[in-house]
Amino acid sequence: NWKKTKGKICELAERLTSVESQLDFLEDTDKEWKANPPAARENRGRRNNLRIVGFPEACEGRDAAGFLATVLPEILEMEFSGSIEIEQSHRSAAQPHPDGRPPRHFIVCFLRHTDKERIRNTARDKGRVTWKGHHIMFFPDYSNAVEDKRRCFNQCKKMLHEQRIKFSLTFPAKLDFYTKNGGRVRFDNHAKAMAYIKNL
Repeated sequence: NWKKTKGKICELAERLTSVESQLDFLEDTDKEWKANPPAARENRGRRNNLRIVGFPEACEGRDAAGFLATVLPEILEMEFSGSIEIEQSHRSAAQPHPDGRPPRHFIVCFLRHTDKERIRNTARDKGRVTWKGHHIMFFPDYSNAVEDKRRCFNQCKKMLHEQRIKFSLTFPAKLDFYTKNGGRVRFDNHAKAMAYIKNL
């Protein structure tokens, strides 16, 4: 029936987006490896990572990976064939923050890149994710250099939001979106992207 067909189409589109993301990553890290091997090595090592913010201290007990593998599908209302496999997960600092400061976030390395992408995309589509009243947020785990490059596109993203144009910011810092007439454009320079968006 139509509902099942629509679900299958959405699943295939999600897989295609994930494959495109992986190809972009491999292409860009290959270029980066030639220009700056240490930075490329660091970013490649983080490609399956997510930073998950908002879980209160000690809620995971002694098994952070087991806790997250159980809780994430529940709060995101997702189904996986089998279970989520997490290679490693830990809090962002060795010691808990003093009282009054936000809890340490989790850095989670998933065994499969596709699981990481599905979780990130589902969290984004849901808009607000909660666990026992706590607001849970999901972020990529990029190096500081990549974060700085991506931050340059913040104003562009804001303008696209205001125009209700869907976009993605792929690795390391490429703004990708479709115009209202269906044309696809991509920018790795935030100034050029800004000039283009202003003329939409």
